Amino acid sequence: MTAHTQADAQHRFNRFRDAAIRFGLTISLKKTEVLLQPVDRLTSTPPVVMAGETALPVVQRFCYLGSVSSSDANIDQDISSRIAYSFGRLASCLWDDHEVEDTMVSSELDWDANVTVLESDK
Repeated sequence: MTAHTQADAQHRFNRFRDAAIRFGLTISLKKTEVLLQPVDRLTSTPPVVMAGETALPVVQRFCYLGSVSSSDANIDQDISSRIAYSFGRLASCLWDDHEVEDTMVSSELDWDANVTVLESDK
């Protein structure tokens, strides 16, 4: 859930917890975390969101369904993990099923990396 203030985050979590209780569900406090993405990192203070008597842990980054979110709102790690996952799938398809030599794949990847560098220097 997304909130713009600590009070709003607490209110939304309370409503979510109440709805879960009404439907006979429980919220795993081991898996529930708070991530702050402040406008000004120098003056921000970590939020305190309570689940009953327990304060939810504040984290700098977390992964959910393959996406990585961070407190600095930088998506570099998310993109890197998606590329690594995709390359792993591609590599297993090529080498396991079609016996493509890794020198062929590596020369293609080197060429792609060089193109990316040239485009970023423009």
